[in-house]
Amino acid sequence: MQKEHSKKTLKDIKYELKEKIKLCDNYLNKLEYLQADFENYKKIVEKEKIEYVKFANEKVIIKLLSVLDDLEFALLNITDKKDKNGIRLIFNNFNNILNNFGLKKIDIADKKFDPNCCEAVSIEETDDDDQTILDEIQSGYILNDKVIRYAKVKISKIRG
Repeated sequence: MQKEHSKKTLKDIKYELKEKIKLCDNYLNKLEYLQADFENYKKIVEKEKIEYVKFANEKVIIKLLSVLDDLEFALLNITDKKDKNGIRLIFNNFNNILNNFGLKKIDIADKKFDPNCCEAVSIEETDDDDQTILDEIQSGYILNDKVIRYAKVKISKIRG
């Protein structure tokens, strides 16, 4: 065997070395791509995790909106000042808890109808500008920049 090994010329050895270097470079290149892919994967998983946490409570909060609506309705209809103050305290506390989870009421006061956050459930012919919000039938809410319930509104339509 040593005779075979000694028969290799310097040229053959340089060629083999060159081929091994190419192979090593190829493996290194693949490793760098794998490492970059893994870093991208970690970033995607982290982003998905943040999104999941951000909206994990969405279904529960949507169900709790009916309680918020009931409290708001009670505030509008209770005439006894003592009862009204108690309901207002509960409403504010409950609303603050939901706000801490990222819930915001859609502000529609003095605005034009926006189908990205409102649903027109009624149209009234008026002399006002077309598609002005006349009344809020049901409040709309945004959870962390995502509409989870559209505001139900009555809008204007110019007579004619």
